[in-house]
Amino acid sequence: MIKSVAIIANPKSKDIKPMVHAVVDFLKRRRIDILLDKRTAEVLEVSWCSPDEVIHDTADLIVVLGGDGTALSAARLSGEREIPILGVHMGNLGFITEISPEEALDMLGKTLDGTLSLQRRMRLCCEIINSTGDTVFKAHALNEIALSKGAIARKIEFNVCINDIHMGYYRADGYLVSTPTGSTAYALSAGGPVVWPLMNLMLLSAICPHTLD
Repeated sequence: MIKSVAIIANPKSKDIKPMVHAVVDFLKRRRIDILLDKRTAEVLEVSWCSPDEVIHDTADLIVVLGGDGTALSAARLSGEREIPILGVHMGNLGFITEISPEEALDMLGKTLDGTLSLQRRMRLCCEIINSTGDTVFKAHALNEIALSKGAIARKIEFNVCINDIHMGYYRADGYLVSTPTGSTAYALSAGGPVVWPLMNLMLLSAICPHTLD
């Protein structure tokens, strides 16, 4: 049962303010607790907002009003709780945010009633482990994980292993591990295939490789 809904909006989206107001009013009529992230609170010009930790710990649903970039931010915010995300397309790209603004309240009502089907999308878990075996970084990604030198493209050299099996040695500008959802993102620009987003697989793409040993 959904008792608490977080709203995450892109303040730069066209007509975003009336849409946020419409969603808030709809949730109030359904007596649903409302959580706003900082940028959405600024859209409504209210002083209160919910820290990311509160949204992660208490939200039963995240409503995204924006494009795919906003949806990716919400996916990172959901963390390991796997909070369902309802994406309303109000941005430039809508591969993830598929619902039109005209459908938003109807789809939200169906979600609250439990009659809207749920799509499960693969996510990746990235860990950086140092030479002593300690995990120094951990994050989840809905689209892809990119290995690169930094902001300026420079050649790097690395080995790729899957389940401790050596797959290859590369000299390249970088390397991508992508989900099916991410097949239409960075991986596509790197020459990777487009696959059905509900498939259970990972895409491996070298970025401008110099060698494929």
